Amino acid sequence: MKTTGYLYGFSAKELKNKFYEEALRYKLEKGLIHYRKLYDKTEKTKEEQDQMFWIEKALDHTRKLLEELEN
Repeated sequence: MKTTGYLYGFSAKELKNKFYEEALRYKLEKGLIHYRKLYDKTEKTKEEQDQMFWIEKALDHTRKLLEELEN
């Protein structure tokens, strides 16, 4: 299991007092920032490349959940 910190770059405790939609938007925003930090590195390790893969999957899932709320 991948942690919130690994996938989105922040502690899950930050979501504690947020409503569902707000938490999803927060995860998407922070996850994109986290992804960009890794993306912008010129030399990535295998672990960082793997992490980017998992972050991308998590962001896609988060987007789908937000889309589901809007429809």
